[in-house]
Amino acid sequence: MRTLAILTLLVVTTTANAAYRFAFGGCNFQRLGQTHWNTIAAEKPKLWIWNGDMIYADGSTIATRRQEYDHLRNNKFYAAFRTAVSIVGVWDDHDFNANNSSGSFKDKVESQRAALDFLDEPAGSVRRKQEGI
Repeated sequence: MRTLAILTLLVVTTTANAAYRFAFGGCNFQRLGQTHWNTIAAEKPKLWIWNGDMIYADGSTIATRRQEYDHLRNNKFYAAFRTAVSIVGVWDDHDFNANNSSGSFKDKVESQRAALDFLDEPAGSVRRKQEGI
C-alpha cells in the first residue's frame, strides 16, 4: 500500500467578496511519509474535511485502531497541520473496520467513538449521540 492523499482545494468567494479556502481528501496510509500535510498547509486552507479512510487499520482491534489514530495524530507533519487548520470529517470502511465492509460488525460503536475522538469532536456533540458519523 502506498500513501494516497487525495487533495482538492476550493476557494469560495462570499457575497462580501471574502475568500474562504477549504480542502478535503482521504485515503491516507498513516504509516508512510505524511509530508503531504506541508503541501496542503502551503495552500492555506481554513478547513480540512476528511472524506474517509483517515487511517488504514483493517481488521484491527479497537485498541490497535486507536493506536493507529494516535500514530497519525502524533506525526510531526500532521500535528503541525492540526494546529493551523480546523479539521472535520466522516469515516469510511477502512476507518471503522476493513475494506468494503458493512457497518454490521460488533465493534461499530467503539469504532465510531475512536474516529470522533481522533477528530476532536466535543463530548456533547450530536455526532456522538447518533449512529454513524
